[in-house]
Amino acid sequence: SRKPAPNPEARARAQPESPQQPAMLCAGSIEPELRVLPDKNAIVEPLREFVAAAAEDAVARRGYFAVALSGGSMVKLLSAAILGGAAPLDISSWKVFFADERFVAPDDADSTYGGYKSALFDKIGAAVFAIDDTMELDNCAADYESRVRAEVGAAEDGAVPQFDLVLLGMGPDGHTASLFPGHALLSEAERLIAPISDSPKPPPQRVTMTLPLLLAASQVAFVATGGSKAPILQAALPSYAAEPTETMAYPVEHVRPASGRLTFFLDAAAAQGSAEL
Repeated sequence: SRKPAPNPEARARAQPESPQQPAMLCAGSIEPELRVLPDKNAIVEPLREFVAAAAEDAVARRGYFAVALSGGSMVKLLSAAILGGAAPLDISSWKVFFADERFVAPDDADSTYGGYKSALFDKIGAAVFAIDDTMELDNCAADYESRVRAEVGAAEDGAVPQFDLVLLGMGPDGHTASLFPGHALLSEAERLIAPISDSPKPPPQRVTMTLPLLLAASQVAFVATGGSKAPILQAALPSYAAEPTETMAYPVEHVRPASGRLTFFLDAAAAQGSAEL
């Protein structure tokens, strides 16, 4: 179900005194954990266990599990993971946001929210926060950021809301969420949710989480399947051993959570040439 935006007073209280810069959040060199499975279907059970453990820890620690989801092939995989097993996972304490969303109505075939609604949330309940597509694009992004700030608490030492887990996909061009190679949003330092009107992948209008929000997460996991991802992973995975630079070619390389907790779930095709790392 879609939740209403918080009232203006709640939005004002949620605003930080000063935004943090990506450099303050970004880890330097990190060592991602690689989990390589034979095929896409084999990812489902390990992903279920991973998400369940993250949720259990978060609920015990702060009473809810704040998670950001990507769309695309993640919808089917994650829905199977949550609904599978002896019984579906208990997601009643989850707060679900979307790492990016197409600027379309919720019943549009391109809607990530709509995809999850039919595959998962019509079957099992959680607090799900979708964009308000009735607003202008810029206002929609600002409203979604206000809702994140109102619902998701920050870490003790920061002003940026801290998701317990962000689940990301990646494209064969190395994009993640709606952060594309060479795009100005890779340098966005103030907004946590930003509009994009020139996405190279249709539809062109979207809203996306930016690096300051992604990097503040307690942990991040990528799920990548298929041989089209192998060349990007071969290039990107070694870069995590070095300090980040402004010349990194692929947005996935920029995702270095300050916690250092980064996991890749890969099938054998995507991991080709990278499994030894």
